[in-house]
Amino acid sequence: PGAGIAILTDGGGQGALATDTLIEGGAVMAELSLETRRHLAELLGPAAATANPVDLAGASDADPLVFAEAIRLLHEDPAVGAVLLVGLFGGYGVRFSESLTDAETEASIAMAEAGRSAGKGLVVHTMYAAHRTAPLEALGTRGVPAVGSLEVACRCVLELQRRGVTLASPPWLAHGPDADGAAQAADAVVTRIPGEARAAGRAALTEVEARAVLSSCGLRFEEHLQAESPEEAARAAAAIGRPVALKLVSSTVLHKSDAGGVRLGVEPEDAADAFDALDRSVTVWRNEHGLDAEPTRVMVSPRLASPRLELLVGGARDPDLGPVLTVGAGGIWVEALADVAHRVLPVRDEGVVQALRSLRVGPMLEAGRGRPEVATEPIVRAAQAVALVLERYSEVTEVELNPVFVYDDRVEAVDARIVLGG
Repeated sequence: PGAGIAILTDGGGQGALATDTLIEGGAVMAELSLETRRHLAELLGPAAATANPVDLAGASDADPLVFAEAIRLLHEDPAVGAVLLVGLFGGYGVRFSESLTDAETEASIAMAEAGRSAGKGLVVHTMYAAHRTAPLEALGTRGVPAVGSLEVACRCVLELQRRGVTLASPPWLAHGPDADGAAQAADAVVTRIPGEARAAGRAALTEVEARAVLSSCGLRFEEHLQAESPEEAARAAAAIGRPVALKLVSSTVLHKSDAGGVRLGVEPEDAADAFDALDRSVTVWRNEHGLDAEPTRVMVSPRLASPRLELLVGGARDPDLGPVLTVGAGGIWVEALADVAHRVLPVRDEGVVQALRSLRVGPMLEAGRGRPEVATEPIVRAAQAVALVLERYSEVTEVELNPVFVYDDRVEAVDARIVLGG
């Protein structure tokens, strides 16, 4: 109940087009109650259609306030979760008589208030969107979208419906019930680490800290050792016993590759020299960018096999929308590729998979060239960990895993970044 879409129109043809578009998009249409239809008939007269879509049939031509009363009746129906108004609203003062503008503006205010009071959505399609008349401005200032494209308006109200279904579903979390202690452990880690960073005057966590936070929220990372000197780097690489990667650990140098803070495919016997070379590059970069000097510290981890695909999995706290999850083509060219998809949290597993499939690199997840289809479940689990950090801990404003190495049946998060709010 409360999830259906109702259409109100002052033009039967446009109402029919909107209905077809929404149904083709998978919308659930509201089945109006007999009581609602009776009240609509009393308001609109015998010529009006009171099933969904509701056709005003000229009842609003002389009195645009009829729009507001009809929408109030629709919002009061328990089967209605959102209303799509289709047609000429906002243009009656242009199309018919300027004397109708004030009544339309009053109707705009009443329509917006009715939706807000009922806690239900309202989207307005109007052929007069380009005119930006006073009634349409009144809608806009009250958070009601008024658009000129019928297709876009249908998409907007359809996304409202999908969002409502998602919010009514159980929380999308990486952990199960708190009884297993996982959530409490995550809380302890994610409270302690940002607190320590704040105490040190930092807004960005080091990668080691970011990995600890994300690990507590269900994300697995390749094991690593830390080194603060060439000798320690050599010992760490020898302990790993195969080619390694050296990566700078810093809260001030966020893009390590730009600063020369990454060395890949380093043989154990070359680790000390690689540390020295990295140290020199980072020192020069810090000086050029006016950053204070700090001791060089690196993570030493085994070199990973070449992946099938590199992705970005991240999220940020939008001031208007709240936590937003992002997936996209990753790696050092992420900005140049600009191949990303965003989903407002919470989102379901299928929503993450849909976002992945929408990317230009999405076809690389499919079977082909003698390779199987990529298992998307590990990517979804990585997205869940990012979502859990953002949803549960308000001091975190940005989380980014880039790159995430994608293999046929697993993923490896190669780099992690977490930023705290100001």
